Amino acid sequence: MRAYPSTGLFRMSANCRHGSINDKLEDLLTSIGLKVGRQNYTYHSAGEVYSGQNLYAILQAPRGDATEALVLVAAWRTIADEFNRNGVSLALSLARYFKRMYRLPL
Repeated sequence: MRAYPSTGLFRMSANCRHGSINDKLEDLLTSIGLKVGRQNYTYHSAGEVYSGQNLYAILQAPRGDATEALVLVAAWRTIADEFNRNGVSLALSLARYFKRMYRLPL
């Protein structure tokens, strides 16, 4: 990830826990000025139980009534169970870009 080379985000092993990944992502998103939250989830499908934690960041518009939103999602793993390097780095770059755009005078 060229935009954030010092984070070490993409040097983590495939066995790295999701909690530690979310910790690094939270630090990164907070450093660009976004409000960050976490959502724990558990669901049942085909006799299996899946649980984990979603990480989300909120960029509030400088004006408006806060009823509009854009949801940008990047899965951590691809359907082939590989690290989604392009998707995650694009989502982080777009978040940083949108945050900068809101700082510009209107």
